[in-house]
Amino acid sequence: MDDISKVRQYASVLMKERRKLEDRILRTKPHMEGSLIERYTRCGKPGCRCGKGQPHGPFWYLSRCVEGKTRYTYIPKDMAKEVKVLVDRNARIRKDRARIREIGRKLDSLFDQIVQSQLIDPTKKDNDPGGDKGD
Repeated sequence: MDDISKVRQYASVLMKERRKLEDRILRTKPHMEGSLIERYTRCGKPGCRCGKGQPHGPFWYLSRCVEGKTRYTYIPKDMAKEVKVLVDRNARIRKDRARIREIGRKLDSLFDQIVQSQLIDPTKKDNDPGGDKGD
């Protein structure tokens, strides 16, 4: 097996992986940008348990970047699990899209190698145009 055959096989593997990721993105369910943050607070009232090391909470907030600034949105406790699922889906989508871009760059390089390997040099007499006789 020659080197270009291995390059073609690797390109095929990457194309299959990319197709799976693309299919998953095409079936995307609702999602939400941001991160779910768990916070605890101290009220500062004299004699309160929070002053003795037992802060109030947890309180849930959605952290997002809006126009270059971090914004926090309070999430009621009963919605925290649902928001977590939506935020996790968004993280998966972002990761999949990054991988698709990475695969695209790798495939571009592999395609360059494949095309270059089939380039005929007109200055050489032992070229095999097309690889097969009679095509």
